[in-house]
Amino acid sequence: MKIDRMLAIILILLTRKKVTASELADYFEVSVRTIYRDIESLSITGIPVYAEQGKGGGISLVSDFRLERRFFLTSELNDLIAAVQEIPKITGDANLENAVEKMRFLSGADADGKTGAPVVACDFTGSLRPEEKEVMTLISGAVRSQQLIEFSYQAREKTKAVRQVEPLRLIFLHRNWYLQAWCLLRQDYRLFKITRMNELRVLAKNFDRKPRMKELPEASINSTMPPTELDLLFTSAGAEGVGEYFKESDFRQTEEGLRIKIKWPLDEWVYRFLMGFGPELTVVSPIEVRDEIAMRHREAADKYLNNPCKT
Repeated sequence: MKIDRMLAIILILLTRKKVTASELADYFEVSVRTIYRDIESLSITGIPVYAEQGKGGGISLVSDFRLERRFFLTSELNDLIAAVQEIPKITGDANLENAVEKMRFLSGADADGKTGAPVVACDFTGSLRPEEKEVMTLISGAVRSQQLIEFSYQAREKTKAVRQVEPLRLIFLHRNWYLQAWCLLRQDYRLFKITRMNELRVLAKNFDRKPRMKELPEASINSTMPPTELDLLFTSAGAEGVGEYFKESDFRQTEEGLRIKIKWPLDEWVYRFLMGFGPELTVVSPIEVRDEIAMRHREAADKYLNNPCKT
């Protein structure tokens, strides 16, 4: 929508001071003419925005312009606060906490800091142990100060390796926290799971974060693994808890039990998840997944039968 684009232009100009019409056109995927029409509309509404022609020119706001509260609805601010207010508690990021406090002030929060009823609420506080929160605090500080970090990392089914990376941002994906960074060892972008990072330290060496952010890929833990269709059969007992993990539209009741077809990338988490249902689940297909699950159950049974614990 035009009004959303105009507000976004104001926010960009507040942080970058000057930007060309072609840069804005590329960012919003519109024509340069459309951008100039937006600028004209902003000027008509009283926003002190102006354009300079020629070399070194661009679009700017007057230096003393401030974005007033009237640009945000109270409900919008309350939803923003609810979505982000738990993150500073995890990362220990004072800048984020200050930003939340400013939003509370703008929203008209009461003396206890409480805002109106939000549409969205997020609680991340129980997702990490205290030692992992300490890692998050170190990482968020390194991101802001643009310092390299070093840590020992345990990848899936691999030995530990020491990594030096340029930390770019913390991301919450699939119920877990990750660091997205530029890995100096691989010379590429990588996602590192916070719970697998150990012996982390911030190095006295800086990097330029801005160029890395321009090329930053979309974060996905399954970006290189294509989905595989799984045909699953649950017994009546095993079917009781599947509603927590699958949509009702995926269910099909049969004489044998509850049948579910789903497409998932076949990573280690999927195998462990399926094995967690024990004898209440049968993998119908694909056959290679069925065989892998059967082999893992046999190995587990052999370990318990042939190697009793000594007390």
